[in-house]
Amino acid sequence: MSNAKEGVIVSEGGQVLLRAQAVNQAVASLLQSGKIDASAGQGGEVSLLTDGGLIKVDGSILANSTQDDKGGDIVIGR
Repeated sequence: MSNAKEGVIVSEGGQVLLRAQAVNQAVASLLQSGKIDASAGQGGEVSLLTDGGLIKVDGSILANSTQDDKGGDIVIGR
């Protein structure tokens, strides 16, 4: 799964989940090179997950609060 360099994912509701899952013996991989913006009133949530594979992030990920100084959650893992 890939979000290319020119790609933009915006979730005004504040939640983005990207998950790559392996099929048979293939390796799952997720590449985040674009922009993800899940900012919301109380802070957004972004999760990038794979099923035993590779996650590479070289783009931007935002999960800011639009109402106060508290930020949201960004989870990068398996």
